[in-house]
Parts: sequence; C-alpha cells; structure tokens
Amino acid sequence: MKIRIKLYASLAEHLPAGTKGNEAELEVAEDATPATVIAQLGLPEKMCHLVLLNGVYVEPSARAATAFRDGDALAMWPPVAGGGRGVEQGIVTPAKAGVQGGGMKKQGYVYLLASKRNGTLYVGVTSDLIRRIHEHRQGEAEGFTKRYGVKTLVYFEVTDDMESAIARKKP
Repeated sequence: MKIRIKLYASLAEHLPAGTKGNEAELEVAEDATPATVIAQLGLPEKMCHLVLLNGVYVEPSARAATAFRDGDALAMWPPVAGGGRGVEQGIVTPAKAGVQGGGMKKQGYVYLLASKRNGTLYVGVTSDLIRRIHEHRQGEAEGFTKRYGVKTLVYFEVTDDMESAIARKKP
C-alpha cells in the first residue's frame, strides 16, 4: 500500500533518495504503522516529536498500534524549540516547546486549521502550538473552531516572537 509522507526540518534528510522537497510517496506493508515507518526511514525516534496522521496527532504510545490505510498522509516534525543540547537529548516537552530559555521571548506560531477538504478555514496565533492544537481537537477552544468543527492542522509557520506572529496573521 502507498502512503504520503512529509518530513519537516532536519527530518527531511531521511526521505528516500531522489525525493524533491520534503514530501514523498512511500510503499509500506499492509500492517505498517507510524512506528514501522520511523524505523524504515532510519529516523531517530526521539526526534519524531510531532507526528500527525491525516492531520490528527498520534501520541508516542499509539504509534506502534495505529495502522495505515492506503493513501494516508503522515507528517512528522522534530522538537519545535530551536537547536541545542536539550533537543538532541530529546528533553524538550510540548509545554515548553515555545520557550527558548533564560529570559528570551517565546516563539510565536501562525497556524491554519480546516474543517475538511474545501471546508471552513481558521487562522490563529499561539506561543504553544501543540497545546493549542490539542485544545481545538478536544473542543476546549470555545468559539468559531468549536462551532464549525475546524480541527485539522493544515499549515503553520514559526516566528521569532508573538508580535511577529500577530503581524503575520493580519491581512
């Protein structure tokens, strides 16, 4: 069966030879899971920080039990918090993903959610992308996204700080 895979930032170097950009089609076994694809591509497991299957977050504990269907889309990001020793050791946690350390400003994120293909879109900003997407998916974010069922992350950008994220969001 075939799946579509997108690897971001430093993970993209693990895509099959001849791949252009950060996306490839990958032939996988019928019983393949995100964990088997991570191993197949030789990705360091601790560097696969954010894993989305068809836009839905896959917890690390569920990656070996979540089976693919033909045509699924798998996207993976390394830890969000810039480079450095902490990231290499895999100690960056989602709650601290936007914090760059001692007294520095938090990174900002501009993100785009969709309700479905060709459906309703929402643009938001946050300093903690993982937490905020989780809130949208669980219906904890009151308002527009909850009312219209807008839960699927389709795009995001990282900015140096929240002021830059807010400015980027504005038309």
